[in-house]
Amino acid sequence: MSVFAEFLTRPRAPKPRYNIDPVAFVLAMIGGPLMFTLASFWLLLIPVGALIFGTLPYLVLGTPVLLIYLSRHPAKPWQLAILALLTLFCLSIGLSVGAMINRNNTTVDIALITLIFGSLFAPSWAACTGLIYNKLCRDLYAHPIPV
Repeated sequence: MSVFAEFLTRPRAPKPRYNIDPVAFVLAMIGGPLMFTLASFWLLLIPVGALIFGTLPYLVLGTPVLLIYLSRHPAKPWQLAILALLTLFCLSIGLSVGAMINRNNTTVDIALITLIFGSLFAPSWAACTGLIYNKLCRDLYAHPIPV
């Protein structure tokens, strides 16, 4: 058997799994964007506009992505910020490809605006969400499930 085949067939050690604190998760998902907006609304009211237009995509895309991520990893704010940025890039690429297929320039403009403003707010909101989740998460949920 080759080394590559042995690598592929070798049993892998199971990764630790985490239970998600439902109360902390819901409060963090709602409170993260609100906390960042309250801390930065004095910047020409741009964060308030981002809260109005970005909350629905943040909750619709961010909730399943964050649920999957938090079931496998502890909540570290910087890692959540990077995850939010990657999710935003995937959304923007998907919108752009869909617009190119349909030859719709308006959707390309929307994807570009989403990418520009979302690059500022999505990581910030996700980091605030991680901070809130860590603060509110009970000890029962903070440790990995024994495998």
